[in-house]
Amino acid sequence: MIPKERTENCPVGYAKFFFYQMPRHLKRQHSDNPEVAALLAKPGEGKNLKRYINLGIFNHNTSVLQAKSGIFIVGRKSSALHNVKEYLPCQKCLMFFLRYDLSRHTKACTVTNNSQISDTIQVDSHMLLLGALAAYETGIDKNLLQQVINTRMRKDKLTREAKCDVLITHFGSSLLQRLGPKRANDIAQRMRQLARLRLQLMKLKNEPNVSISDFLSGPGFDLIIMAIESECEFYLDGNGRRLYKNHSLALKLGHSLHKCAQLKRGMCIRSGNAESLKDAENFLALHHAEFTDRVSSPALAAQRLSSNTLREFPDEEDLQKLKIYQLEMIEQLVDAVEGNSALWRELDEVTLSRLIVFNGRRGSEVSQLLMSDYLNKAASTINKSLIDSMSEVERQLTARYGPKTFYSEFLLY
Repeated sequence: MIPKERTENCPVGYAKFFFYQMPRHLKRQHSDNPEVAALLAKPGEGKNLKRYINLGIFNHNTSVLQAKSGIFIVGRKSSALHNVKEYLPCQKCLMFFLRYDLSRHTKACTVTNNSQISDTIQVDSHMLLLGALAAYETGIDKNLLQQVINTRMRKDKLTREAKCDVLITHFGSSLLQRLGPKRANDIAQRMRQLARLRLQLMKLKNEPNVSISDFLSGPGFDLIIMAIESECEFYLDGNGRRLYKNHSLALKLGHSLHKCAQLKRGMCIRSGNAESLKDAENFLALHHAEFTDRVSSPALAAQRLSSNTLREFPDEEDLQKLKIYQLEMIEQLVDAVEGNSALWRELDEVTLSRLIVFNGRRGSEVSQLLMSDYLNKAASTINKSLIDSMSEVERQLTARYGPKTFYSEFLLY
């Protein structure tokens, strides 16, 4: 496969004919085509035709990648030789660029479309390409079957539902290509999560057999949100705040659905299904605009609340026993530490645990305390805001002893 610059493949009917003056060819030979006529009727016909022309190039390149032979057409040819695997398509104009040039090109690309460009440009472009390559594949990928489905997934209803959905199996295959067999457990989990969503969509539609791909559209976006709310147990707290009981699943489904929509885009471009392509791009636009407010923000809020629960503080008697044990260990280790690296390490850990237990409300601050700060800090240079945050007893101890003696008192008493 040889990268070659700007030879254009006719996009009408995805014919395998090349022309150097593609706009002129479209005007003369395909002006009766509804899509071409609509583009020519709009102002700025050259810009309008650019992305449409690139559809033919994209289709040609994916055919070359699938056949593993032929001329590979790129948007910008490099002076150095590169493997075609290093090229990815731009989500806007669909031309192929080197993966490390893709981000810079995407930001400057003048072609516009309905889909929104996310921060994960290379991942989304990779999914778009894999969707196009999988458009004419039938059955389940052998590697996915051997390395994930047969070895890492339970033989239950969720696995059966995942195997029945073409988009879920293509999604698993794309993850396997990108992550490798070492992440087979993660891939199996992602596929089973989408299978759970598929079951919820069946309940909402009251139909025995539906595909997630059918709902990756503008009208299907609301149904997917309803299915996520049902599966992740959406509720309102006492203050009327929107939260999810299973917040981690809601967040993971959001990432998976975005990638599935990119896969569907690639499959539709390859198969020439303009209606489904528009549905996928409309879903991506809604996902970018509304998914954060309707799902991600409530899920993240629930995640923060679940991690901020107060735990029961230990009894005073237990703390006194721990203090006595720590002080005894420090005295024993100080006498025996010379020349023994293992004992020095144990003394270091016991001393740090004494500091953290004493300063239990600010344990992370003590764990980050540097020896230079401990030795060189003077009482006169203590930040005023820190002194203001101290209790009255802490202020008196700091004023009386200074930081060095102050922390020494913590260790010894």
